[in-house]
Amino acid sequence: MNVHKQAFISPSQVKTLVIPIGIHWSRESFIKYIQKELIPLSEIRLVDITPLPECTLFNSQGFPAGRIFFNFLASTIEDDDDESMIFLNDFEPFRKSFVVIGLIHELDNYKEEYLNNLKTKFPNIICHNIINITNSTVNDGIEIKESKYVFVEKSNLETIICDIARNFLECLEIYYKSYKHVTLRSPGAIGGTSILRTTLSPLAMKRKISDASILQRSKASYKLNSDNRLKSRARQLKVLANLQLMGGQYHQSLLNFNEAALLSHKMGDYLWLSSALEGISICIILLSYINCSVAVPSVIYTLMDVDKVVSETNTPNASARPSLSRLNSPRTSTNSVVISNLAHKSLDKRISTDNDHNFTNNNYTNSAKKLISDTCIPLLIKQINDKILHYYDYTLTHNTEFTPQIVYIDTILRFLDFMSSFYCSNDLYEALQTLVLPISVTSGTKRKSSESILDSNYFRFDRVDISDYSNNVLEFELSQMNVFHQLKIYTSLAILHLTVGFTRKSSFFLRYILMILLKEPRPIYYTWENIPLHEFMVKLIFENGGDVGDKLNVSLDSWGLLAKSILNSCILLSKKYGERKKSFLWSMKMLEKYHDLLTVSEQIVLLTDNIISIDDQEFEWFIEFELLQGIFIFRTNSNIELPTKRKKNFHLKRKTESIILEDKIRDKSKSGAQHEIALENEEEEETGDDDDDENYEDEDALVFNPYRYLSNASNTAENNNKHKDNKAIVERVSLLVGEIVSLEITVKNIFKFNVDITSIELLEKDQEYFTLLNNSNYDGKFVLPAESTRKIYLQLEVLKSTDKLRLESLKLKVFQFKPHVFKVANNFDNRVFEYEIIEQHPEVYLESPPQTLIIQEGSKSEVTFNLFNKSLLTVAEINTLEVDFNVVQKGARTLPAEENYEIELRFENLKKCLKIKHHSNIIACNKSLTFSCTLDLSLGISIPVDFDNFDIFIEYGIRRKYNYYKTIGIPVNISILKNLEIFNVEILPFQHNQQWVLLHDNVPTYSGDDCNSKDVVTKLESTDCDWYNFLIKSPDYKWVLYLDIRNSWIENLSFTLKYRDYKSAKYILYTKHSKRFAIPIDRHLFTENVNLDIPSQNFKATTLTSKTQFWIRENVLKMISCNWVMEKNSEEDPYTGRTDLRRYISLSDCQRFPTLIPENEITLELLNRNNNSKQNNVLKAGDFTCLKISSDAPGTIILLLLDSLTGKSVLKSNRVLFNGKRIMPIDKNGVKIDMLFVDSGMFELNCLFESNEGKKSFSLSPLILKVDT
Repeated sequence: MNVHKQAFISPSQVKTLVIPIGIHWSRESFIKYIQKELIPLSEIRLVDITPLPECTLFNSQGFPAGRIFFNFLASTIEDDDDESMIFLNDFEPFRKSFVVIGLIHELDNYKEEYLNNLKTKFPNIICHNIINITNSTVNDGIEIKESKYVFVEKSNLETIICDIARNFLECLEIYYKSYKHVTLRSPGAIGGTSILRTTLSPLAMKRKISDASILQRSKASYKLNSDNRLKSRARQLKVLANLQLMGGQYHQSLLNFNEAALLSHKMGDYLWLSSALEGISICIILLSYINCSVAVPSVIYTLMDVDKVVSETNTPNASARPSLSRLNSPRTSTNSVVISNLAHKSLDKRISTDNDHNFTNNNYTNSAKKLISDTCIPLLIKQINDKILHYYDYTLTHNTEFTPQIVYIDTILRFLDFMSSFYCSNDLYEALQTLVLPISVTSGTKRKSSESILDSNYFRFDRVDISDYSNNVLEFELSQMNVFHQLKIYTSLAILHLTVGFTRKSSFFLRYILMILLKEPRPIYYTWENIPLHEFMVKLIFENGGDVGDKLNVSLDSWGLLAKSILNSCILLSKKYGERKKSFLWSMKMLEKYHDLLTVSEQIVLLTDNIISIDDQEFEWFIEFELLQGIFIFRTNSNIELPTKRKKNFHLKRKTESIILEDKIRDKSKSGAQHEIALENEEEEETGDDDDDENYEDEDALVFNPYRYLSNASNTAENNNKHKDNKAIVERVSLLVGEIVSLEITVKNIFKFNVDITSIELLEKDQEYFTLLNNSNYDGKFVLPAESTRKIYLQLEVLKSTDKLRLESLKLKVFQFKPHVFKVANNFDNRVFEYEIIEQHPEVYLESPPQTLIIQEGSKSEVTFNLFNKSLLTVAEINTLEVDFNVVQKGARTLPAEENYEIELRFENLKKCLKIKHHSNIIACNKSLTFSCTLDLSLGISIPVDFDNFDIFIEYGIRRKYNYYKTIGIPVNISILKNLEIFNVEILPFQHNQQWVLLHDNVPTYSGDDCNSKDVVTKLESTDCDWYNFLIKSPDYKWVLYLDIRNSWIENLSFTLKYRDYKSAKYILYTKHSKRFAIPIDRHLFTENVNLDIPSQNFKATTLTSKTQFWIRENVLKMISCNWVMEKNSEEDPYTGRTDLRRYISLSDCQRFPTLIPENEITLELLNRNNNSKQNNVLKAGDFTCLKISSDAPGTIILLLLDSLTGKSVLKSNRVLFNGKRIMPIDKNGVKIDMLFVDSGMFELNCLFESNEGKKSFSLSPLILKVDT
């Protein structure tokens, strides 16, 4: 059976029993289905339920905002076992199970008699349903007929739950009609002596009550009123309100609770009055949960006025603990007076006077028609709860109308859940979610508070006050209650204290539960979180309370003694259940965790009675108990030098990014073994890259010496004591295959009895590399005395090589149990040893240093060098380990994205253009091997500017794919010679004659009055220029890119320029000469990829302008190419290459380029004045023409008319006449201007456009006119 705590809204929940049907259900799968599928659907909205027109009281459309909360239970044995609970069903209907759901497994077939069987087995339940878990409506050829109470889970389980809720409402209507003609009586009047009266514990009874107090309370207990009709009416309304609360009719339920409370108070029926007040408090919470305004019920004001004198005059001392003995005053907590007074003051101050309230009733006074604010909800509920307990106290001396003890305690537990929910929340919304959301099985961990900030207007209960208030439950005589009720009470208290953070105090209540289970003659399998409760308690002790055993002087820790007592009870309980294995395991854990708290006799009892008495073939000794303190293998012969481990990552790297490991060496005095010491790093442990890089301090040494660290043993003592950031020191020990080494084993016994070690074995994975030799010092049995530390020495033979091996465990046999794998104790005072087992290797050296690699920019070059094997062993494997480019760059993380991208791209290009080749992987004895290194820059790729040398590191080994190699470094110097240099770049809109003059020397220069634009036009039309003719023929190419190029090479160079469809003729640039060249470009250069993010790993936010500038530069570099050719003599092939534009065109050079693309397209064209047809740009002086200006956006234009040769404006002269204004507005329809040219010449028409937002731009296509005489 599962533990279910008392939830504050449990009176509003519909107890739903879920029954497995079929033979394929297991308990785990059944419970999992309930938790994963049903419980998330516990909350059903009434608006999602099909209306019930025939239902008048429980129609879902009566209050569509309401909810139905299902409480899905797999068992109700705790209620069924107590016959007295039957008498509470009329007083508190929510205790009854109303719905039963039978779940048919998907592997079981549906049978029609299943529904009848449910009705027969559970006759007291009013709503019976069956859900067939299957995706098909046919099982083994038999069609499953869905009906009102039989459902097939095809896809939407939520719809099925809504239909079950509809069935429940329909059955609830019928169920309530049976109460109309029934006289409702209190539980004490029906059950008599079978109902447990509220009884104080012996401790509380010691606080004597004076006769005067008893007389005063007995007179005030009940009013003499014999109108049974009103009393019956009040009780009928209260039961109806309870059923409406479960049916989601919160509006009507609140009204009925209010009326029932008024009538009950009038008749002195205080038991039913208290129950009605509790229903009112739940209605307030649920209405607040669904965001409905709540008016203060009139009964609240009535009761506050009636008991005001009692509340003020009978104020207990703040230090006094509340108890049932103060029967003349309301039950309060330690700080109830403060909260009570605060509540009285805040109700009048903080209740809203909004007239738009939800509820109206004749019983509501004008003062009561006020809405409850969010701030005073917890205070108001606290006031109501105090009144509930106050009126419960009135009934305690009555013969039949007394409050049953289970009712009294459940009310307190529900309010404790309310207080803890407000304590664990930061605002009202979060508190309501915690209260209302369905929780079937409560976890045993503390509720995690939300990350939201605490609301300043939010009232939070203090956890100390909550704990003090919970002491009210302990004043009752709980031992007389049903055992299941006791377990539920203590479990609720334990969960409460875990929730508010009193973990250790909850351990007391867990211990009470253990004692109850131990005292019961029959075994009670009480589960929590779907596991037996005693297992959960053991888990709770070891996980949440495990720190008590880790403190110094733990034997003086009283909480540790409590944990020991709980564990001992769990062991006894497991024996009672016949769970021999659990008693064995828990005894072992108890020895392991709390050995310092156990005496010698207690440890021996656990060992003899629960541990070694177990058959050794069934269990094994698994307690680590720090038995294995250390394992160390050391060499007895240290005269042989060892090769080193090869680098694992074959990569090209930057010098600034290399990780330098300064490995230190120490000599172990007793063995002479040499070890490399480094701090252990978790990331390096995962990736295995902890010794990938080395620091080559001797730049003049050409041969890499793997033994150079052996002379660096002076820092041994300093490094042996370093412990940084709780990281253990790793000592790397090198061994050779075939040698005999010594194994040192350190063991420790922390117990107060002797431990027998009867066998020592290596793990199977370690036996591949070592084998144990016979040793006369070890006879097969080692007795480890109590509370002592000893060392055992064995001999090993090394069998197989490996690059990394750690001996962290040994298989030891303790007593007669099976051998168990013991790990080395996690103690940072010990070293962590890492072993590498290798073989002898050959040795090579560089015959002569390679020559300097001289390469012309944009070309390809090669250099060679030879390695000679001077040893007697053959080199069977050669790998180019890495290339260190020795390029110093700024830290990449400090640069913007565009510059970081530039650095990353250059280094990526550098990796692509460098290739190292050798024709063989084998160097025989006394033989040499030639290596070639090629640097290819002919593809025009860009590399780092300061790249002038690099180092090649080559590893060689005794056989292929072997992890241990020797390394040799070869430095290579580079000299890159420049040829074509670009020292300026510019883009201008295409202007026919002006640009021609800028580029060509053979066009005459005109100035002053001698300027004749007609001569210039004639010269332009008669000249053969490829880029100019391309622009004339290609109207989409509206810009010209100018490159100022200098030939820095000692010979003449010819080259061609290319952009998309344009390819220039071959240009020849003489040595040491400079010249400007033009390339036609179109819109693609400015628009392609400009909206993409900058592709950088270390991205930094950039503005839209810089992003556009970046992509325009990338488009220039990608779309434009400059291929050069250096002619040689006729017998040799020409020397070709491509200019690295990225080296010369920077991002700042493209700063002005984004402004060349206007946002608005402006076009100018000439039209025939008579028929509006397009007119030729060649006119005659004295002819009329029409200029049409079109724009994509409205704005203002300023007309510009220039002499195309001089660039001077002619609008104010008499050379042209027009019938408009120079400045005029323009819309999408454009404007037309009639013009008359009086004089001949070349003219340029353009306009300046200013948008309504103030942005200005010129037309990119000015109109060039030729006017003849």
